[in-house]
Amino acid sequence: MKRHTTWHLVVFLAPACLIYTAFSAYPLLDTLRQGFYATSDSGQQSWAGLANYLKLLTDPQWSDGFWNAMANNLKFFLIHLCVQNPIGLMLAALLSLKGVKAGRPTGPRCSCRPCCRW
Repeated sequence: MKRHTTWHLVVFLAPACLIYTAFSAYPLLDTLRQGFYATSDSGQQSWAGLANYLKLLTDPQWSDGFWNAMANNLKFFLIHLCVQNPIGLMLAALLSLKGVKAGRPTGPRCSCRPCCRW
């Protein structure tokens, strides 16, 4: 049996990690960072600390909308958690049954067989 080296992991995981970082993690962290600053009408930023977050949670003008959005996100998360995970597990179980050939290659993996060692 052939032993895989760790560079295979890096080659296949690096693009996904870079895309996730660029489009999900970095914008989230930058948004949280910007929440610590107050911006004037002229565009000048000044340190506000936790004042913006305190206002968001306690001021009725902002907190009602925030808690509504939080409840909507929680409902969305729970519905998808309860629907997608069982469907994914069921499909994985069905496709791993003995005799099911869906998704498995039936022919040669590479069209240029002589030059490939897979």
